[in-house]
Parts: sequence; C-alpha cells; structure tokens
Amino acid sequence: YEVHHVDVASAYLQSNVKEDVYIELPERVDNVDAEGQPLVGKLNRALYGIAQASKSWYTESCDKMTKGGYTRSRADPCIFHKALPDGRPMVCVEYVDDYLFIAPG
Repeated sequence: YEVHHVDVASAYLQSNVKEDVYIELPERVDNVDAEGQPLVGKLNRALYGIAQASKSWYTESCDKMTKGGYTRSRADPCIFHKALPDGRPMVCVEYVDDYLFIAPG
C-alpha cells in the first residue's frame, strides 16, 4: 500500500456558511451609510475563528468525498473508504484540513 498526504491550504476559507453571519467592518472601511447608521458585513464564506467554520468545512468535505464515491465509516466519521475498480480498498483519513489517502501500490 502507498500513503499520500494532502493538506488543503486555507481550508475554512473554501467552505460556504449556511447560516447568516454578520461581522463589524474594520475602522478603516467606510462603515456608516448616508444616514449615519452603522454598516455590517455578511459572510458568504467561513472565516477562521467563527463558530460555524469547522462545521461548514467538515460538511462540505463530507459531501465532496461521498460525491467522489467514498463511504463514511460508521466507526469513525473522519474515515472514508471505497472500492477501486479492481475491488481493492482505498481509504481516506481526514483530520481537519489534512487527508491521508491509503491505496494499493
């Protein structure tokens, strides 16, 4: 078997936020409207530090793995497996934004 490591750069920034999340704008940004009311920003993508970031990333990651033909393990939700065309198993272990792919050589 061969083992390959994949690290997803800026993983949380790759996922969409399902809930409405608003943030205060930085001081250097014009953060009031014409009537002087404060403006806020609505996030479309997750940011590191918000509560929804890790869940959003995990949900999207699981969706992509299952669309790629993997099945999530019942024993551990971070382990995915699938059978290759010749019937041999391929396993993927996910830890946050790191993946280990284990497949026959």
